[in-house]
Amino acid sequence: MMDYLAVLLPSIGVGLVFWFVMRSVMRADRGERAAEKAARDDAEQWYEQVRAREGHDLAEPQRPADSDRKRTKEERGGE
Repeated sequence: MMDYLAVLLPSIGVGLVFWFVMRSVMRADRGERAAEKAARDDAEQWYEQVRAREGHDLAEPQRPADSDRKRTKEERGGE
């Protein structure tokens, strides 16, 4: 009987270590997702406050004038 236990004990030990490691990884991932959601919600709330205070939509960035933007290689004539 002790022979069987001596053979199976290392495998059981490695299996338990693997299970604890995977459990901690899953818990850390769950915590990270919750923290990221909280940060996104906070940023969205801040954005809405700024948008209400400024009185315009900040979601549409202003495009630079044609004279301000860099020309592409094709527009420069292949320089």
